[in-house]
Parts: sequence; C-alpha cells; structure tokens
Amino acid sequence: MQLEISLTVRALCLLVFCATGLLCTRGEEIHRLAQRKLCADEECSHPISMARALADYTAPDCRFINIRQGQIVYIYGKLKGKGRDYWQGTVSLRHRALPPQCLV
Repeated sequence: MQLEISLTVRALCLLVFCATGLLCTRGEEIHRLAQRKLCADEECSHPISMARALADYTAPDCRFINIRQGQIVYIYGKLKGKGRDYWQGTVSLRHRALPPQCLV
C-alpha cells in the first residue's frame, strides 16, 4: 500500500514537471551590453560622477533603469563596446545600465 502511494506520488510529480516544461517558453537571449567596463575601482563601488536627467527614459528591459526628468543619477561605470556606450548608474538605490544621452 505504501509503495503504491509512493509510486503514484512520483508519477504525478513527473507528470506535472513534464507538463510544466512543455507549457513554458524559453526566455529570449539578451545580448551583452559591452566588452569592457571602466570604473573608478576594481569593484565599481565608488561613483565616477553625478548627473541630472534631462528627460524621462523608459527602460527597454530589466538591464536598464527607468529615469525621470530631474532625477540625480550616480555614475559608477562606463560600458564600452560594439558601437554602443552605456553608463552604469544608480537612481533611488536601483543599480543598472542607462544611456548617457539622457543625462547632463
């Protein structure tokens, strides 16, 4: 009796696991933002500079940060490569990438 219950539970778990795998779609691959990162220190823990947002910026994905006009942004690193330049900064304790064009 105990063995039958154990096998039934295992079979149900396997069925749920497989069904979930079939229903889920694979995540979209996100390209790397840069080959190099320039920072003030090795851990990028000290700000390089401070800037004020010239305009609102809505992040296209989770790697970027939303910025509102007038917000102060602390810049910790500059990402370089592939014809794109992004800065790594903090707004309201959120640390992510942002385009330098929206800052002064």
